[in-house]
Amino acid sequence: MQWLHRLLPDLVVLPAHDDTPYGELLVRDLLAHDGRLSPDAFVELKEYEATTFDAAYRLNPARRPRCVADPAGGTLGSVA
Repeated sequence: MQWLHRLLPDLVVLPAHDDTPYGELLVRDLLAHDGRLSPDAFVELKEYEATTFDAAYRLNPARRPRCVADPAGGTLGSVA
């Protein structure tokens, strides 16, 4: 990831099945703009990325997703 970001500074990572605010914003903006990011969304995503990953592209421990049990007691929880 470090190498890719040095080579392609405008790279935006699109994680599969990302139910985080990053993934939701990315998908919503891509759908709204015919598969291209708006300049505002690009800035917001890069800011989110900078707070989510360190320089070695390791996940910031405070931003790690965590599993949340279903409050109704069902078998499926969610990711927060």
